This record gives sequence, C-alpha cells and structure tokens, in this order.
Amino acid sequence: MKNKRAFTLIELLVVIAIIALLLAVLMPALQKAKEQARKIVCAAHQKGLLSAVSVYATNNDDYVPDGGGDNQLNASMAFFGWLKPEFADLGLLYSTGISTEKKILYCPSQENLTLKASKQQDDNSGWNYVSPNGNEKHALSYHYGLMEQVDLNTEQEWGKTKLSDFSRRALTCDVFVPFGYGSVWSHEGGVITGYADGHTEFTKVDQEVIDAMEDPVFDVLEPPDTIRQQLDLFAASFFEYLSGKSGAMDSLYLSQGYTYYVIPY
Repeated sequence: MKNKRAFTLIELLVVIAIIALLLAVLMPALQKAKEQARKIVCAAHQKGLLSAVSVYATNNDDYVPDGGGDNQLNASMAFFGWLKPEFADLGLLYSTGISTEKKILYCPSQENLTLKASKQQDDNSGWNYVSPNGNEKHALSYHYGLMEQVDLNTEQEWGKTKLSDFSRRALTCDVFVPFGYGSVWSHEGGVITGYADGHTEFTKVDQEVIDAMEDPVFDVLEPPDTIRQQLDLFAASFFEYLSGKSGAMDSLYLSQGYTYYVIPY
C-alpha cells in the first residue's frame, strides 16, 4: 500500500498566501458592490418618501408636509421627524398613515451614531429617541428641503408650500450636517437626492463644499443664534446647490462670510 503524500509546511503557506492575496484583491470590489446595492436601496427609500409627499399633497390642497405649530423647524434641523409633542415635516407622512413603513426613513449606509440611535431606539409605541442634550426628538436619515426659519424675520419664513411650487427642486437628500454633530456622509463624495418631480439620483458634491462642512461650527450642540443662522444658511444653500444652481454655495454661503440670506424659490 502506497503512503499518502501530505502537504508540506511550505505548500500550506503558499496556499494560505494565495488565498490572502485573492481576498485582498476581491474585498474592495465586494465592498464597492455592497455600497452600490445600498445606494439603490437608499434611492428607493427616497422615492417612497417622494411618493408619500405627493399623496400628502393630494390630500391637502397640494400643500407639502411642514413643521406647523411650534415645530416649524430651522433649515438645519429639518431631518427631525418628531419633536415633543408632535410630528413634523417627513414625520407627518408616518403620523397621517400615508407611509407605514418606518425603514424608508433610514439610509442603509448611514453610520452616524446619533442617527443610528434614533433608528435603534424606535419601536412600535412611537418615536422615543431623546437626544444627548435632553430634548425629545427623533432624527431621520434624510434631510427635508422645506426651508422654514431660514431667517429670524418670521414674515420671510417659507411656511406652507405647495408641491407645484417646487418644480424640479431637491426635496430630500441624505443628512449632511446633523445639528450639532458635525458633517456626515452616507455615501462617499456625495448624496442621494430626491426631487419634487419624483426622481432620485446620486449628486456628486464639490470638494470645496465638503471642506466647508468641516467648519467647527457644525459641531456645536446648542449653538447661539448667530451660529444657528450660519447652519440654516448652509442647509438652505446646499439644497439650492442640489437643485442645480451650481454657484449657490459660493454666492449664498461660502463667499458671503455667512451673511444671513433668505433663499427665494
């Protein structure tokens, strides 16, 4: 009977090295494919939100969801769906029963701990997230383009807005500057954007704009009015930028020394 030949140590090491090399080559491609799949899901979520906004408008004389009452949100805070004691903005899609699937309010690529905490602490009894500063509110993965309180002058706030007023404007996108938590990116180099006409697309963001988001003011948890104005202006300018006005960030924010400005339709 012939003796069976076993692998030598060198042969085993060679096999292990080849496997490690293959994994090193394949892993980036696999990660890229997974992120592409998450982008598709994120876009689908926003399309669902846009459809829900359209239904809401149909039921409300063409008016889109807004903060209403005491929850008229600053532009930089329009990623909250609930602030004690009531729902606001995109949260109204859930409270009115138009959208019953909460998962469409979250991007699968969003890793920011504050936004993830909202999702993880959500349950069937309601929107129960309490932010680190003690205020009861519920963060979503998507920023809403209805820019209320862009100016402290209440006569210039946008207030109630009809869907037909938006035309091809950006209406939703991945959260980019969670209030008091610095800049975040769900998708490297840009955001998935949802437009009022119902379509979504990946929008590449210029490096100059990305760099502007690294400003320390975005890390201030409870900013004074002057900084809040800066944050609101940035959010409003960013939605103008996403709406196709390529020079909006420069003319309305970057080169104005953060001058307070009301964004026109």
